[in-house]
Amino acid sequence: MTQFTNSGLPISTAIAGANQYNKDGTISSSLASALGSFNGIAAGFYQGNWAMLLTALSSSTKNDILATPSIVTLDNMQATFNVGQEVPVLTGSQTTSGDNIFNTVERKTVGIKLKVKPQINEGDAVLLEIEQEVSSVADSASSTSSDLGATFNTRTVNNAVLVGSGETVVVGGLLDKTVTDTADKVPLLGDIPVIGALFRSDSKKVSKRNLMLFIRPTIIRDRDEYRQASSGQYTAFNNAQTKQRGKESSEASLSNDLLHIYPQQETQAFRQVSAAIDAFNLGGRP
Repeated sequence: MTQFTNSGLPISTAIAGANQYNKDGTISSSLASALGSFNGIAAGFYQGNWAMLLTALSSSTKNDILATPSIVTLDNMQATFNVGQEVPVLTGSQTTSGDNIFNTVERKTVGIKLKVKPQINEGDAVLLEIEQEVSSVADSASSTSSDLGATFNTRTVNNAVLVGSGETVVVGGLLDKTVTDTADKVPLLGDIPVIGALFRSDSKKVSKRNLMLFIRPTIIRDRDEYRQASSGQYTAFNNAQTKQRGKESSEASLSNDLLHIYPQQETQAFRQVSAAIDAFNLGGRP
């Protein structure tokens, strides 16, 4: 008997389950488990020692992540921005004489890490030392178990660029496309035109990863420019929150545990925020 298992529904399991059902009217646990984990459509027949199983499955996953981190720092001072989560990683395992297993686990931070060190030069030019890392847990790590632990996707950019204040520069980019074709077939029979598909199982996997990094530095020289930049970021964040909520709320407001701001109160609320900023301002150093 030849069986193809990449569809997730082995033909031997289906035949064994059908035999048991015809015999005593019960469904085997192995067949129930196989059907429960199978996605797609399956059809087939069996008679004696002959059996055929046709399966079809198409899946599509699309993730669009647009991150716009913003950070303020002083001249020649490094700023760090980190948004992510800590993932437990198995680093060691030991079995005692009593067959007790002790695992050693460390946590790895995955997400978006950004380090920027600006140096202001003459003519409103800014020299930027940039370190960025975008990491995530690979999809295969969540679906299969391995003694080696999780697999991580990591993309890093280390660069130094000179750009004018308020100008946008493309720091780096990566366009990656991987196509994997897999064919399992019965020798000779699987190569016959047309009917060869009955003796062959084909699968195709397409993976695309696009990463683009843009950065725009802005020199802030006094308190007025600092208030203006803070007001712009505040308004943009408030508008983004309002758009995101959309149909969920007609208040068009930004709320958290500390503030509940309505549009007509936005000016007064920003004055309170600006006053708090001034309390920590160290003299308006650029």
